[in-house]
Amino acid sequence: MEINNITDIHSHVLPGIDDGAQNLPASLILLHMLAEQGVGRLVLTPHFYSYRESLEDFLARRTASMRQLLSTDYIREADPELHAAGGPYAIYSEAQIFDGTDPRAISLYLAAEVYLTEMVQSLEDVQPLLFGRERYLLLEMPFDQTWQTRTYQQIDALVAKFGITPVIAHVERYPAGSKGRNTDVLNELTKRGCLLQINVDSFGDRKTRKAIHNLLKDGWVDAIGSDAHDPVNRPPRFKEFEAIVAKKTRHFQYEDVNLPL
Repeated sequence: MEINNITDIHSHVLPGIDDGAQNLPASLILLHMLAEQGVGRLVLTPHFYSYRESLEDFLARRTASMRQLLSTDYIREADPELHAAGGPYAIYSEAQIFDGTDPRAISLYLAAEVYLTEMVQSLEDVQPLLFGRERYLLLEMPFDQTWQTRTYQQIDALVAKFGITPVIAHVERYPAGSKGRNTDVLNELTKRGCLLQINVDSFGDRKTRKAIHNLLKDGWVDAIGSDAHDPVNRPPRFKEFEAIVAKKTRHFQYEDVNLPL
């Protein structure tokens, strides 16, 4: 595998902000693991629940968490002009080399995993939650047995108001989509301009492994994510993903599911 060729758009690596990495050492271990597994671009997506806290409070907590990373010798803030143009916010380098030659360096992008509710569309601006030049918004859908018309209307409203490109987080996990097997639901999402993301660790669950194979084989998958939370119980599993996917989806290439950032 080519070094640093993976774009991971879904992670909970920021320390002490959600149910992901609980402290700075755990964050650094996760970054080390991701670098060793070939991740070159990592989107930091802590959970944002608009019904629990204001956007201002969430952004303040996210900034404080990011400052912890920037306080180490392994992270440096990227050029503000690059960040303003959609580039990385910071760069991780295990070898502490920041001249662009370290093959283990990871470009870090700040965003969020946003739970879909009507309250999200009442926000004045969602720019701080987005990533990439195409204004991607990582959306976590309700874990209901079915999605009503109103659920899809909420997505429509977000697209219309903010001009975002919705990215549906771990599409293989939702009961409403029969865990990635309901093509009617997939079509409803994609016709609204949604992109679909899968978690690489879903291969570890027999209930979703077949769905993942089918989603990849049938060309539904636009992006992948580790959804890494901690080094022990929910670590990044790209190596295992590669070994399993190679057996049944031999045509798979990371370039096909790397969103342009």
